[in-house]
Amino acid sequence: MDEVPFRERPFSAFLSHAHVDKGIVEPLARWLRDVADVPIWYDADQVEAGAKLVRHLEEGIARSKSLIVVASRSSIASGWVEQEVDAAITEQARTRDYRIIPIRVDDCQMPRFLENMRWVDMPGGRLDVRSATDLLLTLDYDRVELDIGQPRDTYVSLSWREHEAGLPRHVCGLLRAGGLRLIGDCKDQMGYLGGDRVRSILGSCGGFVAILPHRGGGETSVYMLHEIELAQNAGLPCLVVAEKEVRLPAAVTCAIVKVAGEEVNDPREAAGQRALHQGIADFIEAWRAPKYPHYVFYATDVGHEHATLNHAIKRVIQRVTAMPCILGDDIREGNVQDTIVERITNAFLVIADISDARLNTCIEAGVARGAGATLYLIAQEPRSSDKIPFMFRDRQVWFYADEVAILGRIRRIVRPYRRRVIEFGSQVPSHRQ
Repeated sequence: MDEVPFRERPFSAFLSHAHVDKGIVEPLARWLRDVADVPIWYDADQVEAGAKLVRHLEEGIARSKSLIVVASRSSIASGWVEQEVDAAITEQARTRDYRIIPIRVDDCQMPRFLENMRWVDMPGGRLDVRSATDLLLTLDYDRVELDIGQPRDTYVSLSWREHEAGLPRHVCGLLRAGGLRLIGDCKDQMGYLGGDRVRSILGSCGGFVAILPHRGGGETSVYMLHEIELAQNAGLPCLVVAEKEVRLPAAVTCAIVKVAGEEVNDPREAAGQRALHQGIADFIEAWRAPKYPHYVFYATDVGHEHATLNHAIKRVIQRVTAMPCILGDDIREGNVQDTIVERITNAFLVIADISDARLNTCIEAGVARGAGATLYLIAQEPRSSDKIPFMFRDRQVWFYADEVAILGRIRRIVRPYRRRVIEFGSQVPSHRQ
């Protein structure tokens, strides 16, 4: 079987389980696949009767970005599950972004091969708000929480090729040390759609840095050159860090620093290092707060009885999108009603729960519609046009059955708007060739 590049793998997760746990696993698989829109490799869907199971399971792990292990007394007693985990650990050694996510569904003692991993508890084998939230958060990022307070977002254009990662890692480390949060397009977005999507992300950032590799004959990535053009047209403070051999077109008019690529830490390149440090210092000083920072406004019922669910939804939105999520209940300053209208009007995305034609949420959704904001409507089942206000009956409504279902629906809605937070030392996060 040919190896599939990590970013092109069609499955978010391989679902490992003992067959005796089918009664637990099948509802979990349906929720992941049909509600939360998480593509999973699940043997009931993927393996035909009579197929050679070992070969198909190895293929499933290699075509997935993570392994979800349903841990129970039955599955732990199964040597087969341990074999699947061993295969995933091997995959993790080859592909650093590969995740192993244990889900404990009963009071089993976690075995040696899982005990050092952070697991999700699913008491009684049924998802609740806490376990569903933990699972969704783990699927999208390894970190516990993203810093989304007052980030100084900066778009960084760089190569995803591992052999070209030395210079980007060095430059990103310097930028992060300067207090900037580094943003890039997600590496698992399929294909280069660098016009509208990248232009939108650029609009939420206060500066732009491109780190250009040399690819022979003075050439570099045409995609990254295109992003420089987009950033310059947007009027952002820009810095281009390029390997010495790169020939830049005359259209690149922003600040440029040429460095010696993989020899960036070589003491013989002191002049180049000084120029790089000065260029980054000048860029950080020129960085400016974006006029329209990106955030998601979630319109819903507020109050103590809704606090746990609303907090879970907010965490999922922020983890998936790397954007702040604002609820009306978060707003305290000024005239609250006017501030809510202003926040809705300028939101990158508005999600409104109009279950039972809730008055305040419907007003907030109406503000979003009038402002031309990107608006998604959700509502609790049973489905009935009588429950949808007349002014929204021409819009799609995403229905949900319960609190676990709304978490999945929210994740499904916001995932296309995700971007990546670039961390120093991590694998290069763009999909560019």
